[in-house]
Parts: sequence; C-alpha cells; structure tokens
Amino acid sequence: MWRKSTRSGASGCVEVLLDPRAVGIRDSKDANSPEIFVEAAAWRAFVQHVVTPLTK
Repeated sequence: MWRKSTRSGASGCVEVLLDPRAVGIRDSKDANSPEIFVEAAAWRAFVQHVVTPLTK
C-alpha cells in the first residue's frame, strides 16, 4: 500500500511503498509517475543519514 509522506505539502509530495526487501518511491501528485525501488537496507541508511544531523 502506497503511503503519502506526513511532511508532504501542496507543491512537493512523495509516497512510499514499504516492503521488508525493498522500498518504492513515487510522486504522489501523479499515481502514474515512474516508481523508483531501492533495497530496504539502502532506504534505512538514507533515512538514518537524513535524520541523524537533526537529532544531535
């Protein structure tokens, strides 16, 4: 199930599809837009990198 980011606004929105093996990312304004899939471990590393500077 695609889920819209809670941080999405009127001009920039993303949706993610979470799976134990992979994560899908797409533009929520266009359900027919291309989807990008990355390994779940790569997604976790990306999120950790983005969040870490904000929590220190």
